[in-house]
Amino acid sequence: LVMEAGHKREISRRAPQLGGRVMLFDQWTGGKGIADPYREPIDAHRKAFTEISAASEAWVSRLAPKR
Repeated sequence: LVMEAGHKREISRRAPQLGGRVMLFDQWTGGKGIADPYREPIDAHRKAFTEISAASEAWVSRLAPKR
């Protein structure tokens, strides 16, 4: 799982055999990537937190056993 499309491209370039197994962390919530808030204002950190939280919940929904 990667946060940005550039990460996905780089891993696929370095290890083509993994290309189909590399996914964006926010794949189930839009798949646009989650920007790194490093050295950005606090609002960028809040946005990243919100996006990571939503993506985490989406992965749990996808991976959790159905009852």
